[in-house]
Amino acid sequence: MKSYFDIRPPGGGIAWIAGCFIFASLWFIATGGDSPAMQRYAAAFLPVGIGLWLKHSWARWITFAFFSVVAVLYIVMVFDKGLTVRHAVKGLILAGSLFALWDWDVYPETSRQEDETR
Repeated sequence: MKSYFDIRPPGGGIAWIAGCFIFASLWFIATGGDSPAMQRYAAAFLPVGIGLWLKHSWARWITFAFFSVVAVLYIVMVFDKGLTVRHAVKGLILAGSLFALWDWDVYPETSRQEDETR
């Protein structure tokens, strides 16, 4: 890590997750969403998206906890409404996001070695 504000993209699925969090947060803050509560929730997710982009571990764990809660609620919904192809695809995307967050090596050894030699 070069600095606290390392703006290099995180790479892989994490860049996609961070981009979605940032874009959706800005969209709901600007348009207001369905309710004023949506603006507050969107404002809470904006720093998390920025934290993911800047490769901060706190953002990784907050996002992992959020997706874990969503996964549990999703499983309850599938048991209630039944499994369809659409639900299966959404579940795979959710599982892939959780795996990407869990498996993410925030600072790979090559990056650490490059920073130490500079």
